Amino acid sequence: MDDKVTENIVVEARIAERFNLEEIAKRIEGVSYDPEEIPGVILNLPGRSFILFEDGRVICTGSRSIDEARKNLGELVDILRGNGFKAKKRVRIEIKNIVISTDIKSRIDLERFALNHEGVDFDPDEFPAAIYKGDGNLLALIFENGKIVCTGSREMENLERFMEEVIGKVKEVG
Repeated sequence: MDDKVTENIVVEARIAERFNLEEIAKRIEGVSYDPEEIPGVILNLPGRSFILFEDGRVICTGSRSIDEARKNLGELVDILRGNGFKAKKRVRIEIKNIVISTDIKSRIDLERFALNHEGVDFDPDEFPAAIYKGDGNLLALIFENGKIVCTGSREMENLERFMEEVIGKVKEVG
């Protein structure tokens, strides 16, 4: 495979029994809370974001590995504890989604690709990439400059296989 980069691993963990979201929004600087928009408190830190839900779950985005996700969740727990909230560090982390990318280092004729393959949406007036839909939730964004972004799986092996499939289809059309 061409060099693959893990761009993002989205994880979920239960770090508390319950959260009082209004109290978190009052006490922790920089959070946003609009329960009519999202049923959680959003905390953005450089390079990562968290959504905390009332049932004690948290979604963490911006990590590039499970170890980094653990570190990021630990930092969140420290912030919560420092503001008087109970939270656990030793929790089970569940991967919700992975995003990987590669650069095939050659231009891709997106119109030709879209015409030659099923499951491809391409409208350059709407979005600068062809969107290729694989099995299940697998999705690839294919850019003219040779960059390919794949997402839609909780398992790296599935995503890597899908990326190989996409690269093969791209190289078929030249």
